[in-house]
Amino acid sequence: MRDFLISGIRQALLVVVIGSTLGLMFNSVRTDKMPIIAPTLSDMEISIAEAEKMYREGRAIFIDARDSWSYAAMGHLPQAINIQPHDNLEPHLEELKKGAGEGKRVIAYCDGEGCRLGTEVAQALSSSGVPNVCVLHNGWTLWEKAGLPLEKSKEQK
Repeated sequence: MRDFLISGIRQALLVVVIGSTLGLMFNSVRTDKMPIIAPTLSDMEISIAEAEKMYREGRAIFIDARDSWSYAAMGHLPQAINIQPHDNLEPHLEELKKGAGEGKRVIAYCDGEGCRLGTEVAQALSSSGVPNVCVLHNGWTLWEKAGLPLEKSKEQK
């Protein structure tokens, strides 16, 4: 009985080791590599000063996680893409992966100290294989108070 149990454990460990090795090998050759260790929330945070610097250097892709009305009527950060947590990410993934692969940061934001929409979108994008994703907490308010450039949708101008 003991030998049977030890044999079963060895076989299970062998399957785990082979499966993990194959998974890592396939991930290493993928063009859209999946992160092996998911970033923690603190790893994803960015300050208003860092976001402004990246914007000025042309290295920022902004994701506005607020509702469509706020995005259109109130305005948004320059060239921001409006993606909400419940949206289908697929139409945006190729563009975001390409931009992030060119050294740009994908910066998700929403409005309000307690707003988690930007964080939810950032985590969803990161889980979908988009690299260089970060969150600018309370981004709309901080950006607006700093007097930084804003845009309104063409219909709202």
